[in-house]
Amino acid sequence: MRTILRAKDVYGLDGNKPIPVGRSKFFEDYVENGKDKFVAGTDNVPRLPAVPLGERAIGFFSDKIEALQEALSKLRNDPSKKQRPTVASKPAVTSNKRKKAHGRAKAA
Repeated sequence: MRTILRAKDVYGLDGNKPIPVGRSKFFEDYVENGKDKFVAGTDNVPRLPAVPLGERAIGFFSDKIEALQEALSKLRNDPSKKQRPTVASKPAVTSNKRKKAHGRAKAA
């Protein structure tokens, strides 16, 4: 049975949402925007179409969410696709030198 889920019930980082990403990433990469047809980083996984529920509220069909999850898991588990290497956000610490303390110099 098709049900409509509100946007806040679809995305979130609390562990029990169908798409575990934050709000900005969800709307930028997973929701139809008129420009891109496919989810960012894929070439064949379609984006979620939004269903207007009111002036500002939108929702998504549960079967479309499940289809998105299945397509992303197939893409993840496909051995013929090479996964993108992850990039460290910060460089590794290379020395054990302590940083100088900031502030006033102590009087001797």
